[in-house]
Amino acid sequence: MADRTSASVSPYLALIVENKVRPQINRARPGFQLIPKVPNEMGQKQVSWDVTFGTAGTGNAAVADGADLIDGEAAVDTLVQANLPMRSYKGQFNITGLADAMAEYTGNPSDLKNLKIFELDRCSQRLGVDMANDALYGDGVGDGTRVPVAGLLTPDPSDTSKNTGGLLDTGVYAGVSRSTYPQWAGNVVNASSFSGGSVSPSLFRKVITSIITRDALSRAPTVILASPRSWDKAASAFDPQRRYEEEINTVTTAMGNVITLDAGVRSMSFDGIPMIRDPGITETTTGTFLFLNLDEVAARYIPFPSAADIEAGDIQVTKSYGAVSTKTGLMYKMIKLAQNGDKERYALISYWQMQVGSCNSHGVVTGINIS
Repeated sequence: MADRTSASVSPYLALIVENKVRPQINRARPGFQLIPKVPNEMGQKQVSWDVTFGTAGTGNAAVADGADLIDGEAAVDTLVQANLPMRSYKGQFNITGLADAMAEYTGNPSDLKNLKIFELDRCSQRLGVDMANDALYGDGVGDGTRVPVAGLLTPDPSDTSKNTGGLLDTGVYAGVSRSTYPQWAGNVVNASSFSGGSVSPSLFRKVITSIITRDALSRAPTVILASPRSWDKAASAFDPQRRYEEEINTVTTAMGNVITLDAGVRSMSFDGIPMIRDPGITETTTGTFLFLNLDEVAARYIPFPSAADIEAGDIQVTKSYGAVSTKTGLMYKMIKLAQNGDKERYALISYWQMQVGSCNSHGVVTGINIS
C-alpha cells in the first residue's frame, strides 16, 4: 500500500494565486505630489508671467520743504516677461484579445480580471513617474523632438544651450537671464564648501535666511525635500527628541493653501518646516535638499474639454497601503488608437509645464556627504 502524499497530488491540483498583485517597483514621488497643480489661465497658449526687478527703495525719498521735484529722481521697476511652452507627455499600453479573454474568464487573480483597468493603472503610474522625474531634471530642450518640461534642477547647469533649473542661480530660466537680472537667481548653497559636506542646523539656517532675505514677502520655505541618504544624515544630525513626527497628512503654505499627502508619509521638522524624504531626488556621490515655497512653484496644465468621446482620469504615481493608486493632481485623456489585428491599443496624453514663479523664493543645498 502507498500513501497519497502532498508531492504526489500537488501537480494535479489547481494553482490559485492571491487576488492582489504586489508591485516591486518604487514609484513613490511625494515631492511631485506636493507641488500644486494649476490649470493655465483661460486663453493662455503657454505659461507666461510678468516679473519685476529693481531696488527695494530709491534712497532719495526725503525732500526739502517746498523744494521742486526732480524728474531725474523718478523711478520704476523693470518689467520682464517669462515664458515656457506647454509640453506633451504620453503613456501607452496594448492588450491582445486572447490576453483579455483569459484574464476575464479565469478571474484569478482578481486584480487581473479586468485587464484594461489593471494596465491603465500601471500605465498611469509610469507616466506619473516620468513627469515627476522631469519636474526635477527636465532641461526644456531634449533631443529637439521629444522635448521635456523645464524642471527645478538640471543635470548639467553649465550647458547654456538648455534651460537651467528654476531653483538654480546661474544661466537662463524661462527666457530670463540671471546674469542680466541677478534677482532671478535661486538660493544655492554648496555644503561641501560651507561645512565639508556635513548636515548641521547652521547649514539649514544659512539657506533659510537667504530665502527670507530675498523673497518678495520674506517668506520661509513651506517644505524641505531630502534625497534618500541626505535624510539619513539629517536624522543623525538633529536632536532625536524633536526630529520625528508620526506622520504628515497636510502641508499648509504661507498663503493658506492646504496640500494633502498620503497617509503614512513620515517627516522630520526643522524650525517648524516639514522635511520629507523623496526617492525621486537622485544621488550619486553626494546628496541634495530642496527648500520649496509651495506658493511659488506649480505644475501648470491645459484642462481637457468636456466631450463624450474623451475619457479622462487621474495620473498616478504609486500604490498606497490600501492598494489604491496615489493621485498627483494632474489629469490625462485616454485615446483608443486604431486597432491593429486582435489587439487594443491605448494612449494617455497630458499637456503641462513646470513653473517657478519667483526663483529667489526657494533654495537648494548640494554637496551633502552621503558616504
